[in-house]
Amino acid sequence: MKKRCIFIFIFILMFSAAIRADDIPRHGLTSHIGGSGALFELEYQYRFAVSEKHAFSATAAVNTVGLNIGFPVGFNYTCGQRNQLLLGIRFVPNILFGSFDEEVEVPFWSYLANLRIGYGRELLLFKEEFTLFIYASPFINLKSGRILPWAGIGLTSYF
Repeated sequence: MKKRCIFIFIFILMFSAAIRADDIPRHGLTSHIGGSGALFELEYQYRFAVSEKHAFSATAAVNTVGLNIGFPVGFNYTCGQRNQLLLGIRFVPNILFGSFDEEVEVPFWSYLANLRIGYGRELLLFKEEFTLFIYASPFINLKSGRILPWAGIGLTSYF
């Protein structure tokens, strides 16, 4: 029963947000330091349901840790205007071209689940509006079940 109520609430929120969102930018490009088990990440966002205070977005990115490359895809929810709460979940396939473990044959694919919880703040830089996000971003190795702490900072430009 609780799951059904939560689903209905999210559906109503998304539907009402989509109706009122004519002039709010839907596309975003974010540069991250840190993120989903990476050192650097470039992320595209499409906000498919957006209002003045709420936004649901689908994301696709490419990230790197040295020669290893990840391709995160997922969903974000933000709540707020100038100050924002960020919640997200992503699936991250990684291709490893190098490993410290000599028993691992490279290239090797690994798969991670990635969660995000953080704070966003709208900023005016160089006469342009940006959103700065600071977040915790633990990831879970889906094969071993190991959870590793991680964090990131990202700067988003919406257009």
